[in-house]
Amino acid sequence: ILKGKRFYIYYDCNSPKGIVSIQDNLIENLYVLPVEQRKGYGTMLLHYAEELCTSAPTLWVLSNNVSAISLYSREGYVFTGKSKELTKDIAELEMKKYHQL
Repeated sequence: ILKGKRFYIYYDCNSPKGIVSIQDNLIENLYVLPVEQRKGYGTMLLHYAEELCTSAPTLWVLSNNVSAISLYSREGYVFTGKSKELTKDIAELEMKKYHQL
């Protein structure tokens, strides 16, 4: 644990599929290996991370990461309006899930 951050690796059939880290209610580093994408592992990791949050989970997504934005929106995340400009064309956008089922 680094400064309260918890890091998880998802394995299936004895091979890693993806990772996620959580600090408080901030979900970070959600990543699925490219050859394993579109198989539900990202959703599985997201749901696992959400279960570990004690209040509304928050995450940051790159403005050009259309696949991730689609996943998070489908799972009930909405943009908060907060952003961090990284370059003139790319920013990190905050998303939050206000109501968990």
